Amino acid sequence: RLFVLVHHKEIGLTVDTAKLLYMAFPHTQCHVVVNGIGPQYQPSMVKLLQCFHPNNNKNTDTNNNNTSTTEKEFNDDDNNHKNPCFVLFPATGAQTYAQLVEKSSSSSLQEKKLKNSTTPTDMSTKWDVIVIDGTWSQANKMHSRYIPEHIPRVCLSDEAVQLLSINKKGHQLRRHVIPWRQVSTLEATRLLFRDMHPELHNTNNDNNNTITF
Repeated sequence: RLFVLVHHKEIGLTVDTAKLLYMAFPHTQCHVVVNGIGPQYQPSMVKLLQCFHPNNNKNTDTNNNNTSTTEKEFNDDDNNHKNPCFVLFPATGAQTYAQLVEKSSSSSLQEKKLKNSTTPTDMSTKWDVIVIDGTWSQANKMHSRYIPEHIPRVCLSDEAVQLLSINKKGHQLRRHVIPWRQVSTLEATRLLFRDMHPELHNTNNDNNNTITF
């Protein structure tokens, strides 16, 4: 699943690209979460909070007597959703997707050895992906407010960042003295998917390749 955490001031702006992400994915896979609106009014926020603690969904505050019927339905639908998650954000200590997968695979293999398990490590783990939409100042505040410390921070690979400076045609929506800070949420997410699925780089554009989460 893809979660787009949007600053409330971005809603309705012409230059905001988060809406394009929502339109490009099935609504069961892409969830827009607006900052400042609580989970009691925003089922997508319920899903995001559950994403942070996938093994503890049944103990969330959304199961109290004040929870709306719609919210409970969203909660019940996701109780068995156990995908790990990460946030795309270039924080200090952020790692690339390849590094995250390597680290996760090594940890999983070590756990299986400790448990004397003969089950092979699953190298095709599906991830819940969180992207933050807003100016850099807004994104920093949302990152600090919503994203727990235990959630991995992922940054774009060097190759992906280099692509931002290639074939520039002057169509940046927002200018910044640091070139990669001009990137839109849509473009950053596209490059992240490129890092996540390198096997699709050289495929024919006519092929109907489907990316799943």
